[in-house]
Amino acid sequence: MSLEEDSYDRWRQTYNKSIDWDETFRNGRWDYLADIGELPRYAIIAGYIHKLLGQGRVIDVGCGEGILIDYLDLERVE
Repeated sequence: MSLEEDSYDRWRQTYNKSIDWDETFRNGRWDYLADIGELPRYAIIAGYIHKLLGQGRVIDVGCGEGILIDYLDLERVE
């Protein structure tokens, strides 16, 4: 089995279509995304956006509470 196949198999075991994503959001499963420990991840994403996009529009698909907006320089993106 290749690494790619193994990764896909692990993803399939983790991902479950029957999960009610709205329910998990209401139950606080994703609250950790606003914790200080996630700051490096958002900072890297924002850095890439500013470096690669420069100026323009950004859409954060599946953004939950839209935490990424706190890390963007709104003078540079719409």
